[in-house]
Amino acid sequence: MPSGRIEPALDLLLRLLGPASVGTRGDGPDRIDRSIHQVIEPLLDRYDAGEREALDPSPTVDAALGQLVEAVVGTRPPTANELCHLLDADDELTDRAVTIRRAAGLAETRMEHVHARTVGHGTGPSGASGLASVLGSFPYLDNYRQLVGAEIEAIDGRRSGRRVAFCGAGPLPLSGIVWHRRTGDHVTLIEVDIEAATAASTVIDALDQHHLVDGAALAIQLGNAATTDLTDTDVVIVASLVDMPTVAAIAAMVAAGPGHRLLAVRSALGLSARLTYEPVEVPALEALGLRHLGSVVPANAVVHGPGVEGVTISRSDRRLLTIAPIGVLNTTELFAPAD
Repeated sequence: MPSGRIEPALDLLLRLLGPASVGTRGDGPDRIDRSIHQVIEPLLDRYDAGEREALDPSPTVDAALGQLVEAVVGTRPPTANELCHLLDADDELTDRAVTIRRAAGLAETRMEHVHARTVGHGTGPSGASGLASVLGSFPYLDNYRQLVGAEIEAIDGRRSGRRVAFCGAGPLPLSGIVWHRRTGDHVTLIEVDIEAATAASTVIDALDQHHLVDGAALAIQLGNAATTDLTDTDVVIVASLVDMPTVAAIAAMVAAGPGHRLLAVRSALGLSARLTYEPVEVPALEALGLRHLGSVVPANAVVHGPGVEGVTISRSDRRLLTIAPIGVLNTTELFAPAD
């Protein structure tokens, strides 16, 4: 390997999964840093032992997640494709990637809990503007806005007067809040975890008190979405962190229901599918009696292709895609009953 340089995919693999990564600081000597996996794994062990705060926002957790997002979003094909092949070909690397993916999801939920407490218990700035400011400080808010906006545009014209169920609301139900504020639709936020559901309910109550949402049309429902009656729902949206058995159960219910109902399942591709969110297998849901209408790509998605540095998809390009463009990391897969 010339001059001791590491090929981009292998270098990224080491920085993500270890055992160690080699880097430089300015013109100084090479140094050895802990990989993201080496940082995250002991924190996940502490979490699993009952110390939930181990994955709360902190300089260590924030730095690891920031590096992970930078690696996933910033890596261009063909390096990203090469890294995916390396991960898929080695069971130990696959296990480490799954560890990172699980920890990232849990850390995101813990981050939501922290922001939910600030909103729901009034520990942040007061008044409507204060609540809006706290929500606006959530790191992924713009991503939610772009994703929800793309989903609304893709579904508009297919159904009107909607009743929406969002499965996997989490403690800070930003997707449901954004959807409701943009459309006025009645949104039921379904959450199986009692702590998360309680936090979400507190957030909605605080927003309702300041007339930022209509609490009568934005409700939290504690329960398992896999066994929840969705008969009167027009659009069912499934969050990225919902496990696949629950996704399959929801899909089967939608397939057996009225033909007008739509199912929108958030998914991931490429490095995102390996390291941040579990991907949805479209053929598996089609086998349950659904028809795949296409992929919804966020309006701020950056597409990378051979010889292309990056092309941002504009709102004028909004459409359902048969196949997501190369380099897109997150999609919403849209389905309807096959019959």
